[in-house]
Amino acid sequence: MSSVQPKDLNLGTNLMDLNDDCLLHLLRFFGLLELIDLRGICPRLDFLILEITKKFTSVSLKTLGVDTMEKFLKLVQFLGPSVKSLALDNLRCGFNKTRVFEWIDKYLVNLESLSNQGLAFYDSEVIEKFTPIVKRLKSLSLGSFYAYVCRDAMAKCFRNTKLEELEVIMSKHITVNFFQYVMNLKSLTLSSCQNLTWENYKQILKKNWGLKQLTIKVNCSEYQMMTLNESHFLVHFIAKNMHEIEDLTLDFFCPNVYILGDLPKLKKLKLNEFKSDQCHADKSVMLRDINRLLDKLSQKNIVEELDISSYDLLVDMKCLRKMTNLKKLTLYGGEYLKEILTLIEPLDKLEELKIEFGSLDLNFLNKLVQILKASEERPKLQVQAYEFVDEKSLLEKLLEDNKDVIEVRFFYPGVDDYESDDFEEDEFTQFLNSL
Repeated sequence: MSSVQPKDLNLGTNLMDLNDDCLLHLLRFFGLLELIDLRGICPRLDFLILEITKKFTSVSLKTLGVDTMEKFLKLVQFLGPSVKSLALDNLRCGFNKTRVFEWIDKYLVNLESLSNQGLAFYDSEVIEKFTPIVKRLKSLSLGSFYAYVCRDAMAKCFRNTKLEELEVIMSKHITVNFFQYVMNLKSLTLSSCQNLTWENYKQILKKNWGLKQLTIKVNCSEYQMMTLNESHFLVHFIAKNMHEIEDLTLDFFCPNVYILGDLPKLKKLKLNEFKSDQCHADKSVMLRDINRLLDKLSQKNIVEELDISSYDLLVDMKCLRKMTNLKKLTLYGGEYLKEILTLIEPLDKLEELKIEFGSLDLNFLNKLVQILKASEERPKLQVQAYEFVDEKSLLEKLLEDNKDVIEVRFFYPGVDDYESDDFEEDEFTQFLNSL
């Protein structure tokens, strides 16, 4: 080690002698809770901390490591009016739910979006504290939602609200009464609500004619309790009455699915049907209906995102080639990779192609690159696939040589070595990196 020391080194230099840019750079290495704890050292440092955090509007307890009531109180007191979105995911059992909602109501006065996974409403006091928060929200997500005794009392929360978006996921205990005041929404997601019948779904939709986004998902055990006629009536009701829908996801078997092509404003469609051996549907009938749907969609040609990957059949590629406004397309793949190549040239706005099943090889990717290079002024294509069967080094070279036109990502466990962003940063780190 060299013994030479810089002549101008001042061992007595104070950290606060640094200019604001240097201090701001150093402060970015601290987490949000650590920055909160640094307050009070001096007014200048307090000002710089405030400069960093005042635009931080989205908070997640899980990713920020907020695991005690004390940390939660510090967080909401400090960020206060700047917070517009809050995720209370996996709130610990030791948290006092009544106090949590009191603090949210008191400090987060500009809150617009609340996501809550796994919260239990056991008594009316918790609901009472929760109600004024819901009144000012635009978006609410309730996941793994428990309300054994108070499930119908929860309905009062939705009287005279500003809610535009509602998501209810994995909620075993609510009934249709929960939704009696839910109306005039723009976005609705209902997933695995096991006490809701198909007739209940229609009752809910009748109060929300202006929906632009709708997602209905059922699990297999729910589906086994339903008949094909019931699901047909619901699909028919959606197609004939929900005229404002632009984004639709249906996660159940849809008889006569082609009638969804009558929706006049549909731009995003995802159909995740159960396999035909589960719902006892004839595959030839399924193929006929999906091709009729594609024909209707291709005539309108306004769909931008389409996911029909649950159909393990060779659908009508001719219709798909006419859907020239597609930006995202998800298909089954399998042995139909050669046919998928025929879509690339006409779909010159395509930004993302996801192949749910099937293996990519170097030959397929080389042909794909040639097609992309032959098309001028088209966006870079991201391809997502199950696996790559040739040497990884060949894939890396191909992607490096053609990084301006193609990106390949693999989502199957064990092959995600190819992913460059497998480490998920918390929101605050992402926020700092965006500054």
